[in-house]
Amino acid sequence: MTKKRWQKNLLIGTFSVASLLGGVSAYGLYELNKINTEEFANSTVNFFGKKLSLQEFYENVEYRKDHWVYVNPQNNRVHDLNAMTDFVHRGNKEAGRAWRRIQGHRYCKIDTVYYFKVENDSMTPLDKPKYMYKRKDSDECIPMPSLGKNFPHGKMITQFEPLNGQKERAVDQYNDYINCTSDHEDQHEASKDPGPDLDNSLAIEQIGQSYELTFAETCWNEIISNISQFLSQRDNYIAADRDSDKFANRFQFYPQAVKEGKFNPQLNKKISPKELEFIADSIMSEWMGDKFPIYHNRNMNRTLAIHATTCSNYNSVQENISKHIAVLQDKMVIKGYNFFPYLYKREQEILDGLTAEDKALFAKKVAEKRKHQTHLGDLEWTRMSQGQEAYEDRIRRNVQAARANKIIRETKNCIKHPWLFLQKYLGQAM
Repeated sequence: MTKKRWQKNLLIGTFSVASLLGGVSAYGLYELNKINTEEFANSTVNFFGKKLSLQEFYENVEYRKDHWVYVNPQNNRVHDLNAMTDFVHRGNKEAGRAWRRIQGHRYCKIDTVYYFKVENDSMTPLDKPKYMYKRKDSDECIPMPSLGKNFPHGKMITQFEPLNGQKERAVDQYNDYINCTSDHEDQHEASKDPGPDLDNSLAIEQIGQSYELTFAETCWNEIISNISQFLSQRDNYIAADRDSDKFANRFQFYPQAVKEGKFNPQLNKKISPKELEFIADSIMSEWMGDKFPIYHNRNMNRTLAIHATTCSNYNSVQENISKHIAVLQDKMVIKGYNFFPYLYKREQEILDGLTAEDKALFAKKVAEKRKHQTHLGDLEWTRMSQGQEAYEDRIRRNVQAARANKIIRETKNCIKHPWLFLQKYLGQAM
């Protein structure tokens, strides 16, 4: 190698080292390495199914325009760190995709039925309800509470083959013309609809809420659907010249109140606040007294299932009372009537229904999620507990630490293997 070329490469090598050290003082370099060595040595980042070391991750993090991004060195794809750490953002996107899939598989008729899988056509269990349906192996079911079992979300009822056609017609008659079951089930769909703004959706039963409040939402989901169902029966009652047979047995409190002169309902006439409060209180009391004991275990299972998704981490089970209230304020507007002022004030009754065992199970689940919290989850916790500025400052310090650690590692290699350093920066000798 000529003397001139050697001098040129020496300058290039010196400049390269200086570039690595750019903006990092010797004291700052020492402090960053001292503070972050253990964190960087023991931490990993789960990135799209691939586990990266914290060092490798932050070596590829940079600030672009107004936010931090990770640039995948394999394909140069850019990923917004805010989106990667925001469990609500990811969870709502997942809910939105599931919702759009369901829209293409709407079922024509909704039956509230009990079923059993028939192993033998002649089998007639004596301990089963009188309305029995035989389910084909190819049939799929949504998680209907009346089916007594939680099925995977996104599945639709395709066909039920009745064991008794006459009884099936009786059930259909009851569901379609008296019970208004379709209105009940449609309201469930409306309550779970994440809407077009998935990043700020107000869907009920989503991740991003404590286990306790998620359980409350599963109960509110049923109560809201019962009110929607009631309002349809009320319309039928008035249209049939106040025929009390148009009400299911559990809603007979209303025609009784009319007979006592408490209300004078008329079709297409707006319901007064006094009557709205009466309806809300009556249905709430009826549901808590009769249905809560039935739904308690089912809604416990639903709550656990909601937070079993991969998007649900430690941060997503922290209480978010403002979001909870916003969701209920939106979903408790039923057929144009705002029931929120009359319902929400009684939420403590639902929470009081949780047993000590329920609460202990929730606490155990929260502790498990904390134990398995990833680095990105810790970043999200910084944003939740300390704010966006603290979140971005932590990323900035980690990026600097990664660069500092890289410099220190390369410096140590240079001292230990000087010839490799010379080969890398000065070129091979002729």
